[in-house]
Amino acid sequence: APSRRGRAVRRSVSFVVLLATIAMVIALFLLRPQGVELPDIARKQLEAAITEVLPNGSSVRLGAANLRLSRNTQPVVRLTDLVLTDANQNPVANLPVSTITLSRLDLVRARLVPTAIDVRRLSLLVDRDEFGALQISFGEAGALPPITTLADLITLIDDLVTRPPLSDVKRITLSDLRLLINDARAGRSFDFSDGEIELTQSETQYTARLSVDLRDEYGLASSANAALRLTSEKGVPSATLQATLTEVPTSVIAAQSPRLGWLNALAAPVSGSMRGNTDSEGLLGDVAGTLELGNGQLNLPTTDIPFEGAKAYLTFDPEYQRIALRQLDLMSDTLALQASGHMDLIWPDIENRGVMESQVTLTDLKLDLPEVFIAPIEFERIEAAMQFV
Repeated sequence: APSRRGRAVRRSVSFVVLLATIAMVIALFLLRPQGVELPDIARKQLEAAITEVLPNGSSVRLGAANLRLSRNTQPVVRLTDLVLTDANQNPVANLPVSTITLSRLDLVRARLVPTAIDVRRLSLLVDRDEFGALQISFGEAGALPPITTLADLITLIDDLVTRPPLSDVKRITLSDLRLLINDARAGRSFDFSDGEIELTQSETQYTARLSVDLRDEYGLASSANAALRLTSEKGVPSATLQATLTEVPTSVIAAQSPRLGWLNALAAPVSGSMRGNTDSEGLLGDVAGTLELGNGQLNLPTTDIPFEGAKAYLTFDPEYQRIALRQLDLMSDTLALQASGHMDLIWPDIENRGVMESQVTLTDLKLDLPEVFIAPIEFERIEAAMQFV
């Protein structure tokens, strides 16, 4: 009996050692940079899961799918030659490389459950009509549902993250994004490169962030960035919005509308952040934030006035279409002032040809230009009213 027990123990130990050896061999294969190619049945499951979240009529074809382990032993599927097709199976977008991080626990159970998705070099087409409604599509492939209000956008994102297969995904990133915008309302088109969309979620809320680099579109020598962040509780039709500018030249802002042409008198980088909330109907409430001007100059017909920077505190009341300048402080050796005021946007007709009317109060104005004035000049208070058509 003892000898039989000994043989049984030895067989059990040998079996465990064999399993451990097989597991280590598999791990070594998975740790290789190229990983292990997934079988056709697993590739078809991935194609079906990706197609499920695409617009109606769109689908994908995978050239290859390789499973490997990341440095922190997370299972990662590397997709190559991912082709997006339209309803007639015609290719409309080619994504050279995409990666999907899988749940370790579900993979052991032979289930492919993604927890993170990274897609590179995707092109998105955005059409904005004269009434402000947005239509987003992947080139000629099927389009997403039209977005006419912020409530539509919140509902679209909420539907994506609360149902399979994206309900278990904690992060989705679209990097090296090209964003093509045809804006009928502004009467122009935009082509932004090096953009990024990131969508993260927890059990109760999600955050969507869009970031674009403005350098190529406007021929800038240095990087300038604009970003929009939306955060909402799941199942709730309201959200918090935050818009951020980083080192954007005033000339870029002035180019967005003829009514902003007066900003060309300033030459300075603008950075800042504006934050607001939407109500249950998706209507934007009060917005508040700060804007900072970097080192620049005020370009006047007869001379240029340099300054070291300025900071402004702003609010926006969407009900009355009023931008209020609560405080602006500008200090330099040449020019110093404080300013406050407001600007109203008035829509006179159905064609949305608006007019901007503003009232500005300047206080403690000090100007020191030896080449223009014999001595520095000072004004205790100046009030001005302006209209921009």
